[in-house]
Amino acid sequence: MSAAELDSRLVGYIIVCGFAGLLTLLAWQLMQRFVVARLEQVPTGMRQNILAKLLLGTLLGIFALWLALQPALWSGAFRPDASGFVLFDPHGKADNVPFLNLLRFFLFQGLAEELVYRGFAMSMLVTGVFAAAMRYMRPADAGELWARTCWIGSGLVVNLLVSATFAIWHSGNPEVDTLAIVNIGLAGMVLGQLFLNQASVGGAAALHIVWNLGQAVMGLPVSGILVCQPLLGGINGAGLKLISGGPFGPEGSLGTSAALLMVFAYLLWTAMPGSRDAGMQDEDAEQVNLATTGASDAD
Repeated sequence: MSAAELDSRLVGYIIVCGFAGLLTLLAWQLMQRFVVARLEQVPTGMRQNILAKLLLGTLLGIFALWLALQPALWSGAFRPDASGFVLFDPHGKADNVPFLNLLRFFLFQGLAEELVYRGFAMSMLVTGVFAAAMRYMRPADAGELWARTCWIGSGLVVNLLVSATFAIWHSGNPEVDTLAIVNIGLAGMVLGQLFLNQASVGGAAALHIVWNLGQAVMGLPVSGILVCQPLLGGINGAGLKLISGGPFGPEGSLGTSAALLMVFAYLLWTAMPGSRDAGMQDEDAEQVNLATTGASDAD
């Protein structure tokens, strides 16, 4: 990708962020009213401040990319003598792009996609599904556990739908194949589950930005598109396509499949009633009891 094309796309993403941001704000208000307000015990992820949400997304993005690249690095898939080795940029079309320009581009690119897919579309759909289930399917004697389970189930259904759309949207990218489409769908599931856990687009956007930026900095194709020449390292091609992703980049590799499945399993586990939330709620209850006892003693 040339520097001029990068700047042209950046303008488009900035415009999308503006419009999608307004729609996301509306969808978020509806989700707060019809979902979060109906949960007697708000999950830990939803109670975190924005900095904690951004930090979790950033750390998950770094971990997932690191894990996804390990098979290719250990197998020598990026060496010129690797079986099936092909250059990422045989015609020299990619420019050298300063890091700050890359950071600016991926900040708006990742945020724009998350606002559209998770912030607006997913918020509206999951709020509607959850509200309908609570109204028409909830047993008369159902308690908080039923509501939490309903939220998780509604989220999984909507997440599958939105992630499939997310994958289809990328199916026209250069060098795409079946495994790449599956992995993009898995990435959508990870981003969607993080959004559901936090009821915020912050963590998902941070993960998305870090994942894409990390690939670009190393000179790897991002979803089949070589954004720039490498800023770190000397990777200029790949072989062993199943392990490295070949010309599509790491998102077309089995390493990415394993990394995304692991992160998704972690996020789904933390969403379950009785996981980390149970400990946090017990701690909160203990703090309330201590505060109450202290107030009584003071009286």
